Amino acid sequence: MTHPRAMLGLLGCGESLYALGGCNRLAVLDSSEVLELRTLRWGPGPRLPLPLRAFACAVLRGRLYLLGGTTLEQNRAVLHSGVLIYHTLTGCWTRVALDSGATCLAGGVAVRGGVCAIGGYLRDSTKFLDGNYINLETLDATGRVLFFREGRGSGGEQEVSGGARTVGAKVAGGGSDRAPSPVVFPGFLGGLPLEAWPGGNAGSTCWEGRTACGSTTACTAGSPAGAAGSRGGRSSPGPPEARLKTGETGVMENATSVGAVINNPADIVVIVGYFVTVIGVGVWSMSRTDRGTVGGYFLAGRTMTWWPVGASLFASNIGSGHFVGLAGTGAASGIAVGAFEWNALFVVLLLGWLFVPVYLTAGVITMPQYLKKRFGGARINIYLSVISLFLYIFTKISVDMFSGAVFIQQALGLNIYVAIIALLLITALYTVTGGLAALMYTDTFQTFVIIAGAFILTGFSFAEVGGYDGLLEKYRSALPSRLASMDPQRYNISSRCYTPRHDAFRLLRDASSGDLPWPGVVFGIAIVGIWYWCSDQVIVQRCLAARSLTHVKAGCIMCGYLKLLPMFLMVLPGMISRVLYPDEVGCVVPEVCKEVCGTEVGCSNIAYPKLVVSVMPNGLRGLMLAVMLAALMSSLASIFNSSSTLFTMDIWTRVRPRATERELIIVGRVWVLCIVAISICWIPIVQAAQSGQLFDYIQSVSSYLAPPIAAVFLLAVFVKRVNEAGAFWGLIGGLVMGLCRMVPEFWFGTGSCIYPSNCPFLVCGIHYLHFGIILFLCTSVLVLAVSCFTPPIEDRHLHRLVFSLRHSKEERMDLDHEEGEEGRRARREAEERAREGNDGAEQEKAAVCSLLGWFCSGGTSQDQQNPEEPEKLPDITENPVWKNVVDANAVLMMAVAVFMWGYFA
Repeated sequence: MTHPRAMLGLLGCGESLYALGGCNRLAVLDSSEVLELRTLRWGPGPRLPLPLRAFACAVLRGRLYLLGGTTLEQNRAVLHSGVLIYHTLTGCWTRVALDSGATCLAGGVAVRGGVCAIGGYLRDSTKFLDGNYINLETLDATGRVLFFREGRGSGGEQEVSGGARTVGAKVAGGGSDRAPSPVVFPGFLGGLPLEAWPGGNAGSTCWEGRTACGSTTACTAGSPAGAAGSRGGRSSPGPPEARLKTGETGVMENATSVGAVINNPADIVVIVGYFVTVIGVGVWSMSRTDRGTVGGYFLAGRTMTWWPVGASLFASNIGSGHFVGLAGTGAASGIAVGAFEWNALFVVLLLGWLFVPVYLTAGVITMPQYLKKRFGGARINIYLSVISLFLYIFTKISVDMFSGAVFIQQALGLNIYVAIIALLLITALYTVTGGLAALMYTDTFQTFVIIAGAFILTGFSFAEVGGYDGLLEKYRSALPSRLASMDPQRYNISSRCYTPRHDAFRLLRDASSGDLPWPGVVFGIAIVGIWYWCSDQVIVQRCLAARSLTHVKAGCIMCGYLKLLPMFLMVLPGMISRVLYPDEVGCVVPEVCKEVCGTEVGCSNIAYPKLVVSVMPNGLRGLMLAVMLAALMSSLASIFNSSSTLFTMDIWTRVRPRATERELIIVGRVWVLCIVAISICWIPIVQAAQSGQLFDYIQSVSSYLAPPIAAVFLLAVFVKRVNEAGAFWGLIGGLVMGLCRMVPEFWFGTGSCIYPSNCPFLVCGIHYLHFGIILFLCTSVLVLAVSCFTPPIEDRHLHRLVFSLRHSKEERMDLDHEEGEEGRRARREAEERAREGNDGAEQEKAAVCSLLGWFCSGGTSQDQQNPEEPEKLPDITENPVWKNVVDANAVLMMAVAVFMWGYFA
């Protein structure tokens, strides 16, 4: 070396670690040479675009961040124009402007969530930005001091010596009374680790901390160690010595996770208050509803009015999977995914006006039970019950748990197993104890929480991006900064993999090249929608709980209007997240994506959680986490309750035809606990099977399995000629066709833009929405063909079971009449024997059993009632005035839906 050089920072590149040199007297970064620490030899370095007085450097994900400094023409050590970022992969510089003020970033470390500047000057003062560090990935001040677990109070100020190895800290009024977490400063605050210094001792490093409880000081030679304030003035050992090995890029270890942002009183109070309120609503609903009968527990006594019906329909549909999946797909490809939501505006009207009247006059509780009355026999009933239970456990619950885990990890930093188990147990508690009435009242409360929180976040998000016009302008240029392949021999990255789609703001896209082609959007989504909205137990059960058909229709209209919101509250915020955080949400390099979110195929699923933890202030951030918990718990609770109904009424009654009504209610609750256990065991599978496009996964599986069920229900309600043989073989044929597409696709993998799938085009080349249309048509043809070649069902068995005979007053002879009479007779005999044998025991156990009975079955068990025949068969006659009101509102809602489709198409 011709003259002494000050070591101002480190740069990791490949397997080498370099030190950036500079003139010791002027502290000007001389980038013409760098020192490779492995060989201690100087070599050529990157050329800076202008002379820069640098205080410190940090490196993360192939970038060199110059943290602080000024051009030589200025006399003040304040960076006015922004931060210079060097991309080591592309060899170019990028200037990023700071949002406000002139802030000198005085030192930096690389942490898991980005490069953060520790310390800095606020405009012309020499005071550290109290309670903040700057995340250079987003240029956001996060409100926390890295040296402490938390920083609070405006009186807390810290002075820093811009990037020097000795950092002094004086806290006047903030800080924490707890010892800080162990941290490692890998030489990024200026200087080099002792063992890497060419020619001697790097000097000693001291970190002095002062808290309200006392002060401590600790020094180590040649390494940026630290000490911490502790309770009662006792000293705690400082962070471990920082030693960088060859090839390390200096990612900080053992630091508090950036994602763990729910650590302030405001957020915690909001979350705790939410849970207390939900439990209170559940207890209140338990005390005012009849849970001692099957009709009371499973159908809320059929006394619900239109507004809890509509709110419960919406809340049961909108789970955490929607927040993660809709926002993620919106971030990746634009607004077309909103078609899944707006399609429901039409399908939900089919539910209220065409399907529910038939279900009500049929007098059924479950959907398989309707098919049993419609076709007779047991094989269709058992088939649908079993496949529905498997779908609930392995698709709906798993998807909700995975998406909920994304929020939990981003917001709380908790262990995924602890957090999800706690949520499942709390959800199961008020599902087991409260029945459908408690579920629908909590759904109603949580609907308002979901909408309010999502509205607030949407407002903050649009403010960040400059409104809708700003989103239109900036989304098309939301490109990740790292685009080059890190392993050219393994893969190549095409521009189409990271460039936003040209049709991102179009709802209807090309039939051949579109990611969501318009025929599939118009017809394929409608077919899946008929299965979900018109024949799925979770949804239909809410309508069957309404006090009249008019309330059903009004609830469907309310749900339809609410379904307009996800486009604006979930899809567009997801797109905004990509604009604000293109390197994380829009990452394309597999190694980078693996570092950001743990999967190589993409990180669009973190779009909404990233927005929540980065944009929302304290308190409101806790509200948004409560919204996510509300959506997750509402969806899981709905599945628990509906699967309990399916298992109890369609499977257990066949295993135990003599079971009493009290036994049926207890079995339903025990089955909920079984589902919880199975779901917990499934968590490792969910955690390992992270998909780049969660919503595409949900809809593709639905398109492979749901169309046969939709076809059978549609034909069963509207075509009298369809019989049991046609329906059964249609279901089996459709299932075989769906599996022939689904199994190879998952076997070969769905692939990605970088790693295309090897699945043969003949099998996997058809878009899954188009395949759903083909599957629906083939199943319908098979059902009609088999029905035409087999004997029809007589009309005396179809009264009030098909749409054309819904108003029939003639007596219906159910196809399963004899079997039902035998089961009911056996159950009455079992009840009589149970009452005769329990007279003495009842008196001895009265105190305990009364409390347990209230908790498990509402305290009033009317065993004599037939579970297959509720107390009062609903009447579908309507008040003419209110019928006209709901009909007019239905027409108005369709007009609104057509306008929205036309505007965004």
